[in-house]
Amino acid sequence: MTAHLLRLLDSYGGERLDGSIKTALERGTPHPRSVQMILEAADQLSNEAPRVDVDLPDDPRVREIAVRPHDLAAYDALRSTGDLADTDDASAQEASDGE
Repeated sequence: MTAHLLRLLDSYGGERLDGSIKTALERGTPHPRSVQMILEAADQLSNEAPRVDVDLPDDPRVREIAVRPHDLAAYDALRSTGDLADTDDASAQEASDGE
């Protein structure tokens, strides 16, 4: 039970976990799975993406990796010039011609 609650703490943080534990106790369902369901229901109501736990090895080459996001302005420029849209339309036309 403790391990499950610790995983929830890592995923959701202390404030949210504390609130969900209180809710589970008020409902008379004092079990980690109940707490998890309360947390997941709150995520669904707020349209948050589902949480995915990632278990990384202790290798520092993996843990210290930094991923830099790329500037997406070039893709926006393609869309605004119509080049990307023309390619999509041509592919769709070829697919319908083959039927």
